[in-house]
Amino acid sequence: MSAHPSIDQLFSAASSVRPSPEVSAHCVSCPACSTTYHRLQHGARILDEARTAPVNVHWGALDAAILAEAESVARDLRGRSVRTLRPWQPWVASGLTLAVAAVALLAVRAHHRDGLTEHPVAHRERSLVPEAAPWSGAVLLSAGGASFRDAAGNRSLAAVTSVHQGATITTGAHGRGVVTVQPGWTLDLRAGTTVDLSQMREGTVTVALADGTVALQRGDGAAPTAEVSLHAGRWTVSDASSVTAAVIPGMVHVVVLGSAVTVTRDGGHVVRYTGPIVLDLPEAGAGADIETGVAARDPDALDATVLSPAGRLWPVPVTDPAATITAVGHGVFPSALETLRLASPLTLRARYPHGSSTLEVGTGHPTEWVRTVPVGGTQPTVVAGVSPGAGDTAPEISAREMSAHEAQATMRFRHCITVCQERGRCVGTLEGSVELNLGADGRVASVRVDPSAHDAETCIQHEAMFLAAYPTGLHAVRIPLR
Repeated sequence: MSAHPSIDQLFSAASSVRPSPEVSAHCVSCPACSTTYHRLQHGARILDEARTAPVNVHWGALDAAILAEAESVARDLRGRSVRTLRPWQPWVASGLTLAVAAVALLAVRAHHRDGLTEHPVAHRERSLVPEAAPWSGAVLLSAGGASFRDAAGNRSLAAVTSVHQGATITTGAHGRGVVTVQPGWTLDLRAGTTVDLSQMREGTVTVALADGTVALQRGDGAAPTAEVSLHAGRWTVSDASSVTAAVIPGMVHVVVLGSAVTVTRDGGHVVRYTGPIVLDLPEAGAGADIETGVAARDPDALDATVLSPAGRLWPVPVTDPAATITAVGHGVFPSALETLRLASPLTLRARYPHGSSTLEVGTGHPTEWVRTVPVGGTQPTVVAGVSPGAGDTAPEISAREMSAHEAQATMRFRHCITVCQERGRCVGTLEGSVELNLGADGRVASVRVDPSAHDAETCIQHEAMFLAAYPTGLHAVRIPLR
């Protein structure tokens, strides 16, 4: 049924034990018609009561009133003083009739409530839109001691495999959790976050954000009819394909990464925004403040494509909390990983201040971090080399002075390469060098980066501009990457 059913069709369905399939299917997807149907159904039940309930009428009192009126009319006739009805008297009579009818209906209902009737009405149960079945989501990732609480008590998120309606998830100061809330929908809870899964049924979910930051993301396999809502304070955000929300003092900060979003205030006022857009939704006041000149992005997003609700939940051994963990080809992951749900094996790499380790997850073999190389082995080692100009001799530079220059270049360029690798780039072997062309004042005038570090070139060029001036007389400095 493409068009809305008429009120007669809805009333017929509400009064029938078996409503038509067309009307039923329409009401499932149309909240307005579903609301009207339930109101009509309630009225039909009241009519059932009125039709079937026994009515006790005080016939004696009614006879006495009729006889009294008849005697009054007879006296008027004998005295030749028949009264002419005044214009307002028929209206009064009609009003009294309606009042009597209303009192009779109230009496019938009171008669039922007081339990005095000997013939109770058997209500016909008509469930046009049955309540959807509960739906359980999968835990895809847990880290940093995130916790899970439901009717069974409080426990670590790493110790549970699924989440459901009525549960509360808290990540704590250093935790993180990723769960599915509908097929194809993931909820990413950042550090310092508490959410309640207040409603979680097939096709419908409402996530109540009490504190912190979350990201809702629709992926492959998501049903287009699923109703996914995020509630925070007096605001509800829905119909978004990708959105982050953060509860901060006095407002809810929303970043719409998808094409559009519906924002509802206090359960009534509705506004639809076209994304990407950044919104500040105040706890006091009427409307949203749109942040202009701010890019709608999620810098803390994980590459969730590696996580699969159909996969197996694997434990991750504890490693140095100061380590930076990346999934090879998938970017950075939380440092204090506890569990990952994977459909295929994954290689994790942990980088420490003085080395690195790798971990193969999902292979079926015992998992443990394996130290791969000694100190600094896989980091871009920076070694200074001096190239004097043609016909020139290199100026004398003390070992201490060159060491200081090497240290500052090492720190800045290593930062660029590390960030590049954490984002899933710079995955090949680093070769060649970074060549710094110096001006007459010893400062960097231009930079040439070897193609093996192409993905980090912009960062390296930027950082090179902040290097301290080299001794004058140098024309170029080559910093090999290996």
